[in-house]
Amino acid sequence: MGLLDVDTGEWTTIADMDSLSNVSVWAMAQSDDGALWFGTDDGGLKRYYSGQWETFTTEDGLPSNRVQVIRFAQDGTVWIGTPAGAAFRDAGGQWRIFTEREGLPNSYVVDICIAADGAIWVGTRGGVARLGLSGWLHHRNWPGMNDRGASIFALGEDGQLWVGNDALYKFERGSWHVAHGLDDVRGRLIDLFVDGKGHLWAVTPFQLLRYDGEVWEVIRPDRRMGLGFRAVCPAQDGGVWAITRSGVQRFDGQVWTALSSSEGLAQIESNPERSSISICEASDGSLWLGQVDGVMHVVDGEQRKYTAADGIPGGPITAVAEDIGGQIWISSLLEGVAHFNGQRWRRVPGADEAQFNGVNRIFPANDGKVWLASPIDGAIHTDGFAWVRYTIQEGLPSTQVWDVAQDAEGLLWFATSDGLGCYDPDGDAPETLLLAPPVQIAPYQNALFEFSGQDVWKQTPDGSLQYSWRLDEGAWSSFSRNNRVLLEDLGAGVHKFEVRAMDLAFNVDRTSAMQVFEVLAPVWQRPWFVGLSGVSLLIVLVTTGYAFQKHKRWRIAQTQLIDELETELQEAHDMQMGLLPRDPVRERGFEVVGRCLPANHVGGDYFTYFWLDDDRKILGFGAADVSGKAMQGAVRAMQLSGMLHYEVRAAQTPIDVLRNLNVVLQEQFDAASFVTCCLGTLDLETGEIVLANSGHPYPYRVSVSGDLQMIELMSVPLGMTLPPEVDTEPREARAFLDFGDMLVLYSDGVTDMQNAAGEFYEEARLEVLLKEHAGASADVLIDTVIDDLVEFRASAAQTDDVTLLVIKRR
Repeated sequence: MGLLDVDTGEWTTIADMDSLSNVSVWAMAQSDDGALWFGTDDGGLKRYYSGQWETFTTEDGLPSNRVQVIRFAQDGTVWIGTPAGAAFRDAGGQWRIFTEREGLPNSYVVDICIAADGAIWVGTRGGVARLGLSGWLHHRNWPGMNDRGASIFALGEDGQLWVGNDALYKFERGSWHVAHGLDDVRGRLIDLFVDGKGHLWAVTPFQLLRYDGEVWEVIRPDRRMGLGFRAVCPAQDGGVWAITRSGVQRFDGQVWTALSSSEGLAQIESNPERSSISICEASDGSLWLGQVDGVMHVVDGEQRKYTAADGIPGGPITAVAEDIGGQIWISSLLEGVAHFNGQRWRRVPGADEAQFNGVNRIFPANDGKVWLASPIDGAIHTDGFAWVRYTIQEGLPSTQVWDVAQDAEGLLWFATSDGLGCYDPDGDAPETLLLAPPVQIAPYQNALFEFSGQDVWKQTPDGSLQYSWRLDEGAWSSFSRNNRVLLEDLGAGVHKFEVRAMDLAFNVDRTSAMQVFEVLAPVWQRPWFVGLSGVSLLIVLVTTGYAFQKHKRWRIAQTQLIDELETELQEAHDMQMGLLPRDPVRERGFEVVGRCLPANHVGGDYFTYFWLDDDRKILGFGAADVSGKAMQGAVRAMQLSGMLHYEVRAAQTPIDVLRNLNVVLQEQFDAASFVTCCLGTLDLETGEIVLANSGHPYPYRVSVSGDLQMIELMSVPLGMTLPPEVDTEPREARAFLDFGDMLVLYSDGVTDMQNAAGEFYEEARLEVLLKEHAGASADVLIDTVIDDLVEFRASAAQTDDVTLLVIKRR
């Protein structure tokens, strides 16, 4: 086997042609270096050069193993087309994929053309697209992907990107490498930064590590000053500031020093361990300390405490940062974000889609704005007034975001629970369009303007564009996603309406869409009408017209309100469902499956499961029911999700997590609110389960023979403020799952389900069902229970959320 040169008629034999013997070749091309490239029907992309074969498949990052188009760009970059999208191989050897999600009309690629200007044109079954190379690149196979906990970033003086988690990693020339020389490190890395002298620092709960570009030095705090770091930040003149159990300390690179009372920090509170939890040294040398009840500013030994009365969010201040313009930014655990310009505090205005909950990192970007990282709301880009939110729909690998950074090339990096995301911001402004704008408006009529926009490279979905408008050269309105404006009480004469669009990268259309229109004068103001009509007729006409227009405005406003409420409820539902595990766990003979059915668009039930170790031997799981229905319960459930992930990183056992949650919830919830919660761990090697319960319905252990064991753990719900004599301690128990056994967790929405006759479903019916289907899989059992609930309820409305979590040992 070989190849025929049609120009010379020579036949060239290629070694090891068996690589192509069992596959169909759909495309073939030769690159400038003489290498031959072959696209196959199911064998991926193959490259032949100097007698050697190289194969690329989906495991290497291709969108599909069927490659039907091969093209080479002007710089030699190879582009391929597949039924699942287009892709090119970057300088680091990574494949970057383009699908409908990145802006293609359709993911099935028919052809690719490289234009004379270097543009990439992609023909699909749904149309043609011209691709830009800005946008998202996901790193889901980086070495730290399976590390436990949150990843954090730092950018070295040389532009090197570092990522910390269970180990330390660096991204160099398009490839990931594990940092060496850290064998003595104890614990997971919780912070990374560069000090004023260019040294890279890494922080664990009990150690500091300093890197001078060649060697890592381990630095331990003086034992007399208390072990354990609560927070650490870089010092402007080199070294670090640190908050330990004994208060605020300074390390200058050689010696640890506890700050004296003359410096204003020794007696900030009688309990220094609970006092300060975050720290930042500003560019003017002053210190900002985030505390459990506000933020402290220390300048030359003088203290100034800011609390909620000064306009800052309430609750613990979990992050403090200074942007490149000198403004101070703070975030509260559950009550939002604020910024300080030296004169006054301003809260960043939230909305139903984002309340800035759980923000644990604030990153000052090069554009003067900041990025907020939240495991609840995703990533938020804001200047303190307007903001845009990034979620999975905008390109993030996951909505649970732990940190944000910007590298030397301006690329933005996001650490999420589903890998790292790299975003090349789009610099092109969107285009703004007015849709059938009015030209003439009758007297007393309202002017309705509808508009839309489109991003040049489709990096911003149409629904994520924001708009600002103005009338008659007045002030521009704040940007929002509202794409229509109803102008009322317009005076007679000529008016000018302008609107402009803004994309997710804060690019604003500089050539706003404009419409000049005229509001006609009332008939009674025209001279010819004065002689034809009397005053009485004029009053009747004006009164009738006013009533008609008022009714019309009411109908328009009512329709708009209903549409907006439906949209917001659906967005809230998608947001809540995004917090739940997406895929079941099937490992080592176990399967773990959960299902949540809210009674409304959203609800207060919640379940989760996650790995607690690197070897995937210990699985954490839990179910909870937050008091309140619909939006009230959903907001509290999302707050609980953030707090649960926060507490799991610090606590060791399920009962420790419940104790910590109870303390935090008592501070955050009102007296009428509470949470029932059942948490546990599963050892996949032994089948042992450790359970802790706080007021949640008792779980069932079901043997393969149908024997039932109700695991009774009598306790009160979390977050309730009760008299001291009441025992609020959670209860713990242990169980063992043999082969064929299963554990069933459920919410009270199952047993409290009512039919039209007012009868309850109750535990007795559930137990009969569990015995009859003891041998079923976890998926089948959940489907069976839900089908039986629907049959029992019949025509009656569902009044409570239904949640089931089943662990089955096969």
